[in-house]
Amino acid sequence: MKAAAPAFFAKLHFLPLEYTGRKSYPFQGYRPSLQFASGAWVADYLWPDFHYEDGTRVPEGVEIPSDVDAEMYTWNDDVLPLLLDEVKEGARFRLTEGPFPKYLVGVGVITKIGPYLRGTQVG
Repeated sequence: MKAAAPAFFAKLHFLPLEYTGRKSYPFQGYRPSLQFASGAWVADYLWPDFHYEDGTRVPEGVEIPSDVDAEMYTWNDDVLPLLLDEVKEGARFRLTEGPFPKYLVGVGVITKIGPYLRGTQVG
């Protein structure tokens, strides 16, 4: 079950389809893997909730635009130690999917630490 509050907020950019192997842009419910600059991977533990730049939620069944904002939720606390190490405002990450080696489908930048992570940070 996804956390009640976002772990972090991010701006995402999905690459043009001809570069990714995808046949369409994703929809709500899409859960890509993330690779941080350190090389650390987060697979299947984050759940993005996509929003247009004006803050309105992208409706179910509508393709996600190539540039979109996302509230990133976690659904498993096992990933918290990694997120606490990697999630910093301005940190960049890659959006990937598929078997190893992962296919790069987009990039993101963390814009704000969410209440879920702020509540777990120590000191």
